[in-house]
Amino acid sequence: MMIGKVLGQISRLRAAAMQVLRISVELEASVMSSSAGGDSLRVRPTRQAWRELDAAIIHEKVVETYRARRRRDRFLPTELFGEPGWDLLLDLFAARLHGRLISVTSACYAAGVPPTTALRWLRLLEEQGLVERIKAETDNRVSWIRLSDSALRQMCAYFEDLLAGAEFEGWRHLGTGPEAGES
Repeated sequence: MMIGKVLGQISRLRAAAMQVLRISVELEASVMSSSAGGDSLRVRPTRQAWRELDAAIIHEKVVETYRARRRRDRFLPTELFGEPGWDLLLDLFAARLHGRLISVTSACYAAGVPPTTALRWLRLLEEQGLVERIKAETDNRVSWIRLSDSALRQMCAYFEDLLAGAEFEGWRHLGTGPEAGES
């Protein structure tokens, strides 16, 4: 019960943080507009501000998706929904969005399956060019794993498409998103 309350509070904090991020993007545009001559010149948020906002929204959706899968495991037999490849991609995508590498051991744990199964899936994902192994510089026994550049683009496209009915499309139709041509 206590864990549910804490997770609910965390979720509300994340939603509030997303709102603050949205407000900051708009505030940045407003300040830039004021300093550039007031209402006569409409200055839009920078591409970097939109990228940061988009990345934050995508990351939140990735985390939400992964947590929903783990929550489902508490109520239904996990054998019914085995998708270790997807769980690995979600975990590695979230890490890549934060610029972090994940150890092979940690990736195996995130898959929610026995280590041998997770390693088999990692090998398959590597063969498909979706993940890359990186040897640790200080310890040859340790390997890091990360989402490849092409997989990063594919995962971004997937989550952008997933979110297309929400705010992403709204911004684009208003002409205020990165495609609207601001610098």
